[in-house]
Parts: sequence; structure tokens; C-alpha cells
Amino acid sequence: MKKRTYALAAFLYCSSSALGMAAETQYESDESIRQRLGVSHHGGMIMDCTPPMFFDEVPAKDAKVGSFQDFSLAASENTEPDTVRVWVNNEATPVTITSQRSGRLTIQGKLEKPITSGRVWMKVKGYSNEGCDQLHVWYVYVGG
Repeated sequence: MKKRTYALAAFLYCSSSALGMAAETQYESDESIRQRLGVSHHGGMIMDCTPPMFFDEVPAKDAKVGSFQDFSLAASENTEPDTVRVWVNNEATPVTITSQRSGRLTIQGKLEKPITSGRVWMKVKGYSNEGCDQLHVWYVYVGG
């Protein structure tokens, strides 16, 4: 009877130690996940995400033009075309988006009426296929 009691005690001791190690291992795995995914000092997740890029604006940033009606720009390969929005002087403007063979997008727009003087504020926003957003803003100066 004593042998069975000692055997049971040894089994329970070893089992509790193994459970303790398993719990400790679980904790370490959670910590390694936190380190891999990234957690801010406020406890929120830090995403590793590449936002889209907007470039090759026509007219270019800070350009001076006689009148403004047509515009275009390019977007990086990771831009989701359905998420692209364009505003001219804070007014939503319809655009045509064309995929290039390189994977980049060409964004083109035409205003109903040309702007003949003043400053034009261009604003483009879109999301990457990873879910990050990017806002791109530039001015074009018209007239005088």
C-alpha cells in the first residue's frame, strides 16, 4: 500500500510540475507573440503594414499653371483601386483608375469647369491591400 501511495504522490508531483512548466511555456509563447506582432506602450497592437504611395502628380506639387482642369497621378502596386478617393478644393471628384502592367495605378480626373485663378488643394486618399491608409495632399497655383 505504501508503494502505491508514494507512486501516486510522485505522479501527482511530476504532473503538477509539468503543468507548471506548460503554463510557463504558454506564457512565454504569448510574450513572444506580443513581441512579434508588436504592442504599443498603451497596450494596443502595432501593425506592420505598408501604406500605398501616390506620386508623379500632373500638375506637379506647387506648380504654377494658367488654368486647371485635368490632373493625373500614379499609385503604388499595393493600392486597392476601389478605395481611392480624390478631392479638389474639398469637393469629391470622380476619377478614372487604370491598372498598368507594372501593377501601378494611373489615376486621372477632369473637372467640369476649369479653375482659372487661385490655389487648388488636391487631396487623394486610399488603402493598401494590407489595410493601411495614406492621405496625399498638394497645392497647384493657378493664374497670375
